[in-house]
Amino acid sequence: MTQLIGTVKVNDLAPVANITAMAMVDEGVPLDLDARASTSFPDAITKYEWDFDYDGTTFDIDDTGNLTNHTYMD
Repeated sequence: MTQLIGTVKVNDLAPVANITAMAMVDEGVPLDLDARASTSFPDAITKYEWDFDYDGTTFDIDDTGNLTNHTYMD
């Protein structure tokens, strides 16, 4: 039996979220969010998940898809 020893380099980068949105909107006005410019080289992004009230611990999905909107209320 022959044993080969070597190094394997995996060229896979973490996803990068690029989100386009208005800089400011008034409370009660929908904020449109566009994540279509996000990347995950060399892979394709297969899922988008949004949590609009993330508490730092639990990620509860409020919406999916690369285009969404949310209205923030007081």
